[in-house]
Amino acid sequence: MAGGEFDDPQAFCQEVGLSYVLTYDGYGSEWGPARRIWRPGDAGDGVTCSLNADGGYACVTVDDIRHLQPADLEAILQHLMLFDDPHVPPLELPDDLGQP
Repeated sequence: MAGGEFDDPQAFCQEVGLSYVLTYDGYGSEWGPARRIWRPGDAGDGVTCSLNADGGYACVTVDDIRHLQPADLEAILQHLMLFDDPHVPPLELPDDLGQP
């Protein structure tokens, strides 16, 4: 696992449309703790938010604001709420699964 990424499982989830949440701790001065959510319809690797500490709460840094370019304070609050409780929907299987 290089840099906290699970390339094969993440690619599989994206291929079959399975949402996932990836939470990783910071690594010295290389990167800070964060959480990423990917859901069907998300562009690229999904949406990422900084955490205030390893395993901590969602927060927004100055770098996040520069990257996200939120329209207003409400947009920042919506971003934070997504990560405080990342509602990953349940897996829905087709009715004909396993049928010959």
